Amino acid sequence: MDGLPEDWNAALAPTFPDGATHLGIGVIGAGAIVNAAHLPAYRQVGLRVRGIYDVHGERAQATGRRFGLEKIYPSVVALLDDPTVDIVDIAVPAPSQYAILEQALAAGKHVLCQKPLAPTWEGVQRTMRLVAAHPRCKVAVNQQMRWTPVIRSLSLLLERKLLGTPVQASMQVSVYTDWRQWPWLLSEPYLLGPYNTIHLIDSFRLLFGTPTRVYARTGRVGGQPARGETQLFLSMEYPDDLIAFIHDHHTNESPDRYATVRCEGVEGMAKGTIGIWENYPEGGPDSFEFWSKRDGASLPHRPRITRRWVPDAFSGPMADLMTAIVQNTAPTLSVEDNCATLATVFAAMRSAQAKRIVALAELLP
Repeated sequence: MDGLPEDWNAALAPTFPDGATHLGIGVIGAGAIVNAAHLPAYRQVGLRVRGIYDVHGERAQATGRRFGLEKIYPSVVALLDDPTVDIVDIAVPAPSQYAILEQALAAGKHVLCQKPLAPTWEGVQRTMRLVAAHPRCKVAVNQQMRWTPVIRSLSLLLERKLLGTPVQASMQVSVYTDWRQWPWLLSEPYLLGPYNTIHLIDSFRLLFGTPTRVYARTGRVGGQPARGETQLFLSMEYPDDLIAFIHDHHTNESPDRYATVRCEGVEGMAKGTIGIWENYPEGGPDSFEFWSKRDGASLPHRPRITRRWVPDAFSGPMADLMTAIVQNTAPTLSVEDNCATLATVFAAMRSAQAKRIVALAELLP
C-alpha cells in the first residue's frame, strides 16, 4: 500500500538525535525493570550509561557487573556530582521519586522520571511546580508503551488516515499477575489505575487525544494480597462520535488469557495483540493486522513484527528526552503532557469511588 514503510520494524523504532551517544546516563534503581528493560534497551542502541546507584548496594553491584557499567555510586549525591552524567534515569517506586527529582534538578541534570509521576493528584501538581521552577532542565516521563509495536503501528495508520475517522477503539487485557513481585505495591490504595492501566490510558491519549469525561468501575477478588483494584473498566468520552473503552483484568488464572487492541474507522480497521502479557515478564512480539478500503484489498495486511515491548520500547522515552536536550525543545513525554494522562487516571479513580461520570475539567484547569 502506498505510503507505508517497506521495513515495518525499522519504522517502529525510535529516532535518536545526532550527539545522543555523547550524553551520559546515570541510573538510580537496580530493580527488575532496570535489569530486564532499561539497561538492555540502552545497550541495544549504544547509549552511554556512566553508572548506577541503588539503596541496596549489593543489587547495584550485581547489575553493574552484569552490564559492565563503569561506576557503582555509593549515594545519590555521588551520582549527581559526576560531571559526566547528563541524564538521571529514575527507576524507583513512585513514593520515593519526588525527593530524587528535587535533588537532580537542583544539580542541573536532565531527568527521565518513572511512571506514575506521583501516586496522588496532589503529588502530581507539586511535581509540576517543581519542574516548572527549573526550566533549563528537560524532564520526560517513562510512558514507554507508546513505543510498543502495536501502538506505534496503529499510530502510523492513523497519521496516514488509512482507517478514516475512528469510531470505535478498545483495549482488553485479561491475564494473571502476581503483584507480590512488587511488595511495596501491595499496600497502595490504587493499583491498576496508576501503575498499569496508566499505560493503556496514555496510549489512547497518544492515538485519540485526551477524553472529556470518564466512567470507571473497579473490582477485587477475595483473598487477593493487594489492597488495590485488580480489575478496572473504563469508558472514555470524546467530543466526536468515537466510542472508546479499556478493560484491564489481572486475576484470570485460566489458560485463556489475552491482551488485545482494536480500532475501527469509517474506512478500515486494525487490531493486534500485546505480546508482553502473553507470558509476563518474558512475553513475546506484538502482532498486528489491518484492512483499509483505500487499497481495495479483500484480505488484511499482516506486517511481520519482531520488536517487543521489553526491552525495545524502553529506548523510546530516552530518545524523546535526548532529542529535547539536543534540540532545546520540550519532550513529547513532558510533565505537562503526562499531567493529562494522570488526570485521566485520577478521574477514573474518582469515578469508581463515587460511582458517577467524572469530567476531566474537575482536575485540569
